[in-house]
Amino acid sequence: MTTVILEAEESFESALKRFKKLSEKRKALAARKKAQRRERFFD
Repeated sequence: MTTVILEAEESFESALKRFKKLSEKRKALAARKKAQRRERFFD
């Protein structure tokens, strides 16, 4: 699960933007790992 801790003097919008960026990065990494597993299975 992706979590973001709101820093002092940080706006909610900024933290939300950071959260979205991190979650997209995690989704991309998960998709790449899944593709690599499929690739090894079919080789």
